[in-house]
Amino acid sequence: MTQMQNNPLVCSALTYGKRGWPVLPLHPSGKAPLGSLVPRGILDATCDSETIQHWWDTKPDANIGIRTGAVSGLVVLDVDPRHGGDDTLYELEQRHGKLPDTIESVLQAKQMQCDSARVDGVSVPD
Repeated sequence: MTQMQNNPLVCSALTYGKRGWPVLPLHPSGKAPLGSLVPRGILDATCDSETIQHWWDTKPDANIGIRTGAVSGLVVLDVDPRHGGDDTLYELEQRHGKLPDTIESVLQAKQMQCDSARVDGVSVPD
């Protein structure tokens, strides 16, 4: 097994690409696109495994960005309790019903992101 095959970042990026979720490399431990590799930012996101492999060969510690919106069918709801996000989410669910069960992640800053896959009949803009 090569060093790159042991890199969980490239393995995850390749897996996301195989799922049809266009990815791009971000600054390590950050959210900004690596401009030297993706000068057009999210517009350079791809599912192409050779491109993804090249990016992580070049910058093995790059964080992973996933392009959301119509191109991937993914929606991300960033709930930040430090700024009243949990109260806003509660109000949203009271008005429109509970969000469907979906992928959730807890970030170091105690934020929660609800990543929702495609919803039939709903238009997801970029």
